[in-house]
Amino acid sequence: MKVVQNITELRALVAEQKKHCSSIALVPTMGNLHEGHLSLIKKAKEDKNFVVTSIFVNPTQFGPNEDFNSYPRTLDADAEKITPYCDVIFAPTVQEMYPSGTGMIVTEMEKSKRLCGSFRAGHFDGVLTVVLKLLNICEPNSVYFGLKDYQQFVLVSDMIAKLNLDIKMVGCPLLREKDGLAMSSRNSYMDVAQRNRALALVGSLRKVKELFDGGITDVVHLKAQALQVLLPKVSPQYFEIVDPKSLEDVSVASKGCVVAVAAYCDKVRLIDNIIL
Repeated sequence: MKVVQNITELRALVAEQKKHCSSIALVPTMGNLHEGHLSLIKKAKEDKNFVVTSIFVNPTQFGPNEDFNSYPRTLDADAEKITPYCDVIFAPTVQEMYPSGTGMIVTEMEKSKRLCGSFRAGHFDGVLTVVLKLLNICEPNSVYFGLKDYQQFVLVSDMIAKLNLDIKMVGCPLLREKDGLAMSSRNSYMDVAQRNRALALVGSLRKVKELFDGGITDVVHLKAQALQVLLPKVSPQYFEIVDPKSLEDVSVASKGCVVAVAAYCDKVRLIDNIIL
């Protein structure tokens, strides 16, 4: 496995593989890899691809008061974890990715304004911009994303379709810790007591699923029950039940709807979701 920081070098490696009819898969990450990330990389390799994993903490998707500077950067440990499943790590610097600054961005005008986008202005502009850059640099046949950030998955899928990119989007299931907490790089910020309180997120989702499976579909009632689970253990930012394609709120829950939550456990912002 090689670790590459230079765009030109990565393109040369990918071009050489394509001469041998290799199918190229890209797994974009910000590093500090956990089993959720590894599941994407393993799946890409199982699908018989030449696997490129990008590790880049992208500054354009962080707000002014978010954790860009403190976000864990663990390249050596990450490389050790994924060596059996990955062919190339692309770990560029900020200067390599944005040599002329960030004057050109990708903006989605509707779905990016909902859910997390209601509270993180410009976040998805940064996500879509860096993903498009990575796709153009790597020119993969397929790209792998987890469904933990369901909104991100929808937006990247839409970008690929609407910009006519000949790339297959592969969504992989959200993975959880043994206690049910959704796997996240930010889980490492929390101590044991905070993690126990953070379990309210998955608890609220499970409560809605239990009620829905029991025949309750009124969203107002479902959300009220979820908030009883969340409070006061965490501070909810939103709890919504939305259409899986448009991400618009629904008034009556139905099969396939996405139940999404974002909440703060002290200073740590966490997200989670389930699909009914």
